Amino acid sequence: GSNKAIALDDDFAFAPAMEPLVEAFQAGDLLVVHACGLENPTRSHFEAMHFMEVGEGNPPGALFSGWLGRHLQSTAPTQASAVLRAVGIGYGLQRSLVGAPRTLPIDDLGSFGFAGNPSSTNARKRAIKTMYENHSDPLKTAAANTVETIDLLEAIDFDDYKPKGGAKYPESDFGYALRSTAALIKADIGVEAIAIDLEGWTRTNNRDRSAAGWQS
Repeated sequence: GSNKAIALDDDFAFAPAMEPLVEAFQAGDLLVVHACGLENPTRSHFEAMHFMEVGEGNPPGALFSGWLGRHLQSTAPTQASAVLRAVGIGYGLQRSLVGAPRTLPIDDLGSFGFAGNPSSTNARKRAIKTMYENHSDPLKTAAANTVETIDLLEAIDFDDYKPKGGAKYPESDFGYALRSTAALIKADIGVEAIAIDLEGWTRTNNRDRSAAGWQS
């Protein structure tokens, strides 16, 4: 009937609501990771979150960096000149990205930059460059990357991004994060991974980590 699954092969299928993703899957642009989870039968929601994000399934949990952070740390960037390799959309960096090089937590990609009076923004950028250009690393490179990252993100029109293919994002923080993610990917500035938080999985409304990491 109307709820019939959409067959992908002889074994797997998409739910009817996922029909818009079929074309991307068949073109090889979408990967679905099947049967991923924990063998550890912990009854702690928070332990399970920790184990999945660090990529280790047994206590006491000696790892503190994230599985995706370690991947980025051990691989060359897809764009050698990229100043931003990963973004965690939120107020704090998701555990899965901890340890990744050139990675930032950014709550709102559309407003990332200097706070305060916009008329002094350029002067403050020049001040940072002047203060640190004669310093040794890591301060010199960190300062240069900071200013360049601000310039790159300011050049992307996140607020007026027009999705293609009739895509519609929900009017929510999660929907805005997905929409901003799409704009960032389309900008092609060398970002390889993006993590998004999805709230509302527990009765106490604690912020949970979605499995929304994106890898180019």
